[in-house]
Amino acid sequence: MSMKGCRFVDRKKVIDFSYDDKTGCISDVICDNETYKADAVILAVGTSTIQELAKKSATLSTREEFLKVLNLTASDLVSTKLWLDKKIRIPFARNVCSSFNDSSGWTFFNLNDLFDDHRNSPVTTVQADFYHANELLSLNT
Repeated sequence: MSMKGCRFVDRKKVIDFSYDDKTGCISDVICDNETYKADAVILAVGTSTIQELAKKSATLSTREEFLKVLNLTASDLVSTKLWLDKKIRIPFARNVCSSFNDSSGWTFFNLNDLFDDHRNSPVTTVQADFYHANELLSLNT
């Protein structure tokens, strides 16, 4: 990712963000006494960390999508792994999807393309992880 222009900054604590009303995106990441311009921001943190950011950030505390995370005590997950009886071509090894409704999301992985253990298998192995699954479990089928 670094070779494609992504910049990783170590040992910096994020304290806030700047939001660009024109683009509808975060434009800056504020860490202690430094501000970093951002084309995109990935928050790869746990529930308690994102909750702390949502509470303390002047920007995130005004955004409904970040305030919803304050209701989480944990993230419910249903993980499903399927073994298909033959090899099939799946165009993308990993996919992230969101919004069956406003609070659920899921990831889909072709394990044959991602892990050497599955690469030469005669079958296709896929995995789907459904996040905030407590809302999905009550759906009628």
